[in-house]
Amino acid sequence: MTTARSLLVDPDAPGFYHCISRCVRRAWLCGIDSYSGTSYEHRRAWVEQRLLELAEIFAVGVYAYAVMSNHVHVVLRIDPTAAATWADEDVATRWVRLFPAAVDGEVDVLTCMSYVDLNPIRAGIAENLETSSHTSAQRRIAGLRENPDRAKQPPTSLKSAVEASFLSITTEDYLDLIDWTARLTRPDKRGSIDAIEPPILRKLGLSERQWHQQMIGTETKYWRAIGTAQALIEKAAAMGQGWLKGIGSAQRFLRPQPA
Repeated sequence: MTTARSLLVDPDAPGFYHCISRCVRRAWLCGIDSYSGTSYEHRRAWVEQRLLELAEIFAVGVYAYAVMSNHVHVVLRIDPTAAATWADEDVATRWVRLFPAAVDGEVDVLTCMSYVDLNPIRAGIAENLETSSHTSAQRRIAGLRENPDRAKQPPTSLKSAVEASFLSITTEDYLDLIDWTARLTRPDKRGSIDAIEPPILRKLGLSERQWHQQMIGTETKYWRAIGTAQALIEKAAAMGQGWLKGIGSAQRFLRPQPA
């Protein structure tokens, strides 16, 4: 019988542990699958790289490891007392490395929100915002039907004890913007796009091309942080790096685009 981890590990004291993680159901994570003949040997380097990267983030020392075909061995030393001495800034930096990306500035927040809300439409599983099930956009639309006065209020957190909003645009402007963007995103709907861009784009100082490129590039053009070129340069310095992916994209994003 297995033993509860709480009976084996003292979370408050340093110690060495031999850990094993095995695949189940005949899966071959990193080897040659004897059933299909497919080789997954290239994954060994992925697992090794990730293991060493995580050791730099947590208060964990990796003393030995072996990445096998269908299991991994590691000898670790955990040190909770070391983590307790980390400064708040150090903890935040480690958190950002583990959970990218940080978002800086209203335009960047709006492009990220739009990218997320429009996922079902880009994937072709929804026709419009109203039919995009299990999305914040659909919930915001339902909220406006219950209380139309919210249309002129900024978008707030959908589920929070704090109702303050950090965005200057109205909920109505945001929904109009992503509804218009949805038709940009789907080639089969481009014929129905209004010739006039949403007024909020002009307020944000963006062209159609700039907005679309920034929104579509949320996942592909940035890594670890999203923001202006200067904000990304400062974030890279805070993380002890000389560069972050996305600085070039951010510079081009703010540069006037040819018509």
